[in-house]
Amino acid sequence: MNTRFLSRHGWLLQGILLIVCGAVWLGCESADSPAAASTDEEEMYRMGAPVTDSLVAAIVVASDGSDTLSTERFQTQIERFLQQSMSVGLDETQFALLRRSVVEDFVMRYILSHEADARGLTADPAEVEEQVAAIKGRFPDEETFQNIMAQQGMTEDSLRSALAVELKMRALQQQIVESTPEPTAEELRAFQQEQAEEVSAQHILFMTQQVDDAGRDSLRQVAEAVLDSALSGVDFAGLAQRHSDDGSAAQGGNLGFFGRGVMVPPFEEAAFAIADSGAVYPELVETRFGYHIIRQTGRQTTALIDSTQAQAQLMRRRQQETLTEGFDALRQKVEVRINQDIVQADLNAEVPN
Repeated sequence: MNTRFLSRHGWLLQGILLIVCGAVWLGCESADSPAAASTDEEEMYRMGAPVTDSLVAAIVVASDGSDTLSTERFQTQIERFLQQSMSVGLDETQFALLRRSVVEDFVMRYILSHEADARGLTADPAEVEEQVAAIKGRFPDEETFQNIMAQQGMTEDSLRSALAVELKMRALQQQIVESTPEPTAEELRAFQQEQAEEVSAQHILFMTQQVDDAGRDSLRQVAEAVLDSALSGVDFAGLAQRHSDDGSAAQGGNLGFFGRGVMVPPFEEAAFAIADSGAVYPELVETRFGYHIIRQTGRQTTALIDSTQAQAQLMRRRQQETLTEGFDALRQKVEVRINQDIVQADLNAEVPN
């Protein structure tokens, strides 16, 4: 067997498995996903006593059962993600988020599978076989498929089991989503008007993605000093040209007009919250990119989107909210125990959007 050929198809199987058995919630790329939905009033995860066994990364405990994420499995999933995504140069903050996401995925898969079983939801065997056949179809022949499966420590039966669990969890998600109420005519009109509103803005970005905690604190002090200057009336475009790490710096931080759903949520909320054109938002706005200073430069109303499009968009938003609320409720039914020596991440820490 050609080893380069085998290796290439090993990547293929890993990619398929990450797609089929990866993130378990709908809308996982949204900044409003359950992983980003923590609030000050209630922590996302109920944390139990720390784990001290070096062979265990995490344990999830329900009233009638539990599951364990071994250190070996935890580290293997980290390595596979890094290999599959070809991720390089992750800083410590990003690597901590990766470690956290592996534990969150383990916990949520247990919660959803457990709840699906409680509701009597099962996977259709015919659909499982269709999925297996589709995966096999991506390989040149049966021998290659079986060799790659063995190389990844899997069998065809274990693949079927993983697919069955995934389909069962999707059925649960669909059941939760189906409880979303339809918007009223008044709510639909309000949504159309909201979506027609646009603002224009300038911003100054202090990028924190490649900065450690000490550097982040220092950068925040600089950002606050620049914010004071902007609030006192110093030319904003000049400040952006001198201080901003964003590509818009050469244009004085000008971003032009944008509607809702274009910028990351904290940035959008701040920009639309500024009442007066020319005013600067009074606080630093933190997103996953860093610290922003925002000045609104205008506001306008565009044509209303048609009611059919508005209905579809508003329902998608509400379905995501329903799913998030449902997951939050299920999360509170379990307790999570972490080995911090292995995981080195806080599941309840706020994640910038």
